[in-house]
Amino acid sequence: MTPRIKALGEIDRLADTLCGFDIVDLSHTLEIGIPTFPTHPKYIIADYVSMDDVAEFKQLIMCDHSGTHIDSPSHFVPDPEDPRRISTADLSVSQLIGRAVVMAFGPFEATSHHIGLADVRAWEEANEPVREGDIVIINTGWARHWKRVPEGFD
Repeated sequence: MTPRIKALGEIDRLADTLCGFDIVDLSHTLEIGIPTFPTHPKYIIADYVSMDDVAEFKQLIMCDHSGTHIDSPSHFVPDPEDPRRISTADLSVSQLIGRAVVMAFGPFEATSHHIGLADVRAWEEANEPVREGDIVIINTGWARHWKRVPEGFD
């Protein structure tokens, strides 16, 4: 079976699986002035005019941690030979769609706070166990702080 035909079959199975479920988009809009970590580059979008092409183009400059994103295991596994070092490019789309468990922690003060294994186990004890294959979304409540930076500060 060719990869394209196989992919079409996976899409059909995915559509059948998702029928009747709510699909929730968790992403924030990328726009000038979105918050970024103080040491990370700012999000920049600029019109790009080509002399030889009538299509509209935009040039994007952004950090790989801009906006809503996934921290892949490679972000936390420094050894390039470690098999757990997986980049987002190595993930299948099917790994990003499925049953999700939303763990709520916080609210936390604006200082460094680490959510550890004991926190996760306590959450599971109070709510439900995370099943193999579950997508775990950790909600710290910080999305309430998402707002554009005042003009002149971005």
